[in-house]
Order: sequence, then C-alpha cells, then structure tokens
Amino acid sequence: MATRFEEKRDRLKTAMNKGTPDRVPVFPIMDQYAVLANDINLIDAYTKNPFLPALAVQKMYERGVYLDGIYGTSNMIPFDAIKKMGEGVYTLQEKGIMTKGSAGVTMSPEEYPELIKDPYDFLLSTAMPRKFDLLQAMSREEVAKTLRAVLLLTGVFEIYDKTSIQIIEKFYQTPVVAKACMMIPQCIILDYLRDFAGISRDIRRQPEDVLAASNAMLDVILPALVPQGKPGKDGFSNVFIPLHLPTFLRPDDYKNYYQPTFKYVTQYLLDKGYNVVYFMEADWTPYLDYLQELPDGNITCIFEVGDLIEIKKKVGNKVTVMGGMTTELLKTGTIQQNVDRAKWCLDNLAPGGNYIYGTDINLVYKDDAKIENLVAATQYVHEYGVY
Repeated sequence: MATRFEEKRDRLKTAMNKGTPDRVPVFPIMDQYAVLANDINLIDAYTKNPFLPALAVQKMYERGVYLDGIYGTSNMIPFDAIKKMGEGVYTLQEKGIMTKGSAGVTMSPEEYPELIKDPYDFLLSTAMPRKFDLLQAMSREEVAKTLRAVLLLTGVFEIYDKTSIQIIEKFYQTPVVAKACMMIPQCIILDYLRDFAGISRDIRRQPEDVLAASNAMLDVILPALVPQGKPGKDGFSNVFIPLHLPTFLRPDDYKNYYQPTFKYVTQYLLDKGYNVVYFMEADWTPYLDYLQELPDGNITCIFEVGDLIEIKKKVGNKVTVMGGMTTELLKTGTIQQNVDRAKWCLDNLAPGGNYIYGTDINLVYKDDAKIENLVAATQYVHEYGVY
C-alpha cells in the first residue's frame, strides 16, 4: 500500500507527465509564507535550525491547509557564504528576504568577447570583484582563499537545506518538488551582468554577442546541476527555472536570441532525466507558439497571467499547465470568492488532466494571503477535484 508521500508524489508526477491523476494536485507555492504566517523567525529557520521549515509545514496542516507538495524551503541563498564577500543584493531579515538595489552593471558591452572566451574566468576574476567591493581590495591569493571559504560555506548550506527537505518529506509526508534550480544564461546576463537597460541595448546593437555568450555560459551552468540535484530513480527530479527576460523582448528577438538557448537547456535537462518546471513571468500570450518547438517530455509551466483556458488549449499538448489560484483573491477576497475561483478552475482547467492547481505567483510575506482563504481553496480542490 502506498504511503501518503507516495500518493502525493505520484499525483504530481502523473500531472507533470501530462497525464490524469486520481485527483487534481494542489500545489500552492508558499514556502516562505508558511514560515512567516506561523510566526517563525525566518533567520532562525534559514540559518540556525533546519527543523523550523518543517515545523512551518506542520503548522499549515494543523490550520487546515491541504498540500500535495511544496516548492521547497525557499532557502536558496547561502547568506553566510555571501557575507564572506561583503553584502550581496539579498539580505536576510526576520520579516523576509529583502532586495537591496539591483545586481548592477558588472560588465561593459565591450567585454562580451572575454565572457565568450572563458565564462568561468570572467565571472570569477572580473564580474565578482566588481560586485563585491571586499574582493577588490584583496590580492589574488586572498581572493582565492576567500572563494575557497565561500565554497565550503555553500556546501554547509546545501547540507542544511537538504536536512530540512528530508524532515519535510519523511515526517510530514510532503513531496518537495524543486530540489534544483537554475537560470537561462540570458537571464543571468540581465540579473547579474548588464541589468535591464544594458541587455535591452545589447539585444538591439549586438544580439549575436548575447547569444554567443549565453551559449558559452552553458558549459559552466549545466554541469553544476549534478551536485545540486542529481536525478533520482523515482522519476521525480525537478529543476525549477524562472524566466525573467523573455516577455521584455520583441517576439522576433525572442525567437532569434532566446529561444535557441531555451530549447537547448530544455532538451539537455530532459535527456539527463530531469523534469522541468518553468515560471512564466508576465504575459506569455505573444510567445505561446514557440512553446510548441520545445522537445517532448515532462515540462510544467506556471503561468503568472493570461487566459488559462486558451493557454491550455494552445499548449496543453506540449506542457502541463499550472496556476489558477489567484493570489490577489487569497489576499483580499472572501472565503466564498476563493471557493468560487477554485470551482472555476476545476470546471474549466481540470478536464482532461494535465493540470496542477497552484498559485499564479509565490506567496512570500505574511499578509500575502488570508489563511482562511488558503484553507477554503485548497480543501475545496482536494475534496471535489476527483477524476
């Protein structure tokens, strides 16, 4: 007889394989919200006590929320390691992970050839010292020593987070869906090297350099996935990838300078035995046809906005559609409004399977959702979403 963990995992796995499970999977992305909504100190949960993220899951169950899985612990940044190089873009506070400014411009447009020639050396020797002032004042030997310490602390962080995940899965019988995370290289250039204005200019003036640099960076990024989340034998090894840049591009620019890398990464991950979970930021309506060019395999897309009925009609043969749980209603609506929305999702999105009931964006802060709305919506879909 299957355990509760196996039932939930298989429910998600079937849906992510574009199949029809026994019930509609319920999968709100709410990991940091679960910590803060239950008055658990976020600093303690992410750096001091690996049992606390699991306690947050327990508290959600006690309050009546139904879950077929959680995204992860939302503890994705090795803050102790970052401190070794000075303060980063993100800072950990009791009320949440805060963004301080932006990553800034750490590469000029004239430096694309250097990035293309040796991405690892450029990122390590040029981009990182520009981002972290502490490294600029160090000798090369001191930088090397600091980076070794950073790698050690990152390893400690990975053990810490894996401990939290093991507790959640073993004691609370709840699958943790995303055990590995990465970014498409063009999005890394946007977020960490050129900023929005810079990459927008580059796509107009030197798009071939952007594409060549992105493809060169794959040799650094893709092998790093293996220690982060090596595919398991259960067929439930999922890589989460947020897509930051695409919807800022004109469709023709997307087609020529993003889609080739997007397709390559997807094929690589599927060939290695991963399932891929993409967070489709902003409105993907102008780009839906390009999703038909993706390789066949277990691909799930979380749609932030758009007509989900039309999206499923258009790309449901290629990807599993996730969404429908409107975070604005969870935050400001009534219980009945949230139940009505859940019923709408079952009536319009669930038929035929290939659908996961989830949030359109992450629940992060304590006031992002009324707990009574979350309880009503998740319980309704679990009770009535039977195939």
